[in-house]
Amino acid sequence: MINQKIQLFQASSKWHVTPAIKLFELCRHPLSPEVVFPNSILTFYELCSNMEAVIKDDDDLDVILSSPSEFQWLPQRLFDERLEKYIDTLAGSMLLYWYVFGKCGTEEYFVVDLHPNRYEHCYYINRYDLGPKGSTSIIAYSFPDFLQKLYVASLAEGEWLWTDNNLGKLYETL
Repeated sequence: MINQKIQLFQASSKWHVTPAIKLFELCRHPLSPEVVFPNSILTFYELCSNMEAVIKDDDDLDVILSSPSEFQWLPQRLFDERLEKYIDTLAGSMLLYWYVFGKCGTEEYFVVDLHPNRYEHCYYINRYDLGPKGSTSIIAYSFPDFLQKLYVASLAEGEWLWTDNNLGKLYETL
């Protein structure tokens, strides 16, 4: 299934797909809870190391699905070297289970939720709007579904499914 989705992107002139060139290992951050990485994401990284497109819209928008080395625990991405200072404030937070697998623009990210109750749900987040109720769009209930929606959205310039036709807001579904 993932292989077929990647082939769609490879056939599109809008996308640049970089084939995987070496074995990889996704790593859990030592401060993060124990998680299991979805088979769909592991398969994705076995087949390609990243995908990029510039989507023509009102503003040109760089969309990047990150390489395995950039697949990163969200708190680490947000806090970087200050992580240990803020880790206690994240106790019990949903963010502890979120991993960044892509970027859209400058401070907007695609994340996958690895909490057992929301396993593999994909969200579109803006670093500066993270947290307020109603600000986090659920864009897919699985990584393969995310890839399908991303591909369809890239064909319909200016109509991004996760901003116009998302599956709801995260806090509405809890």
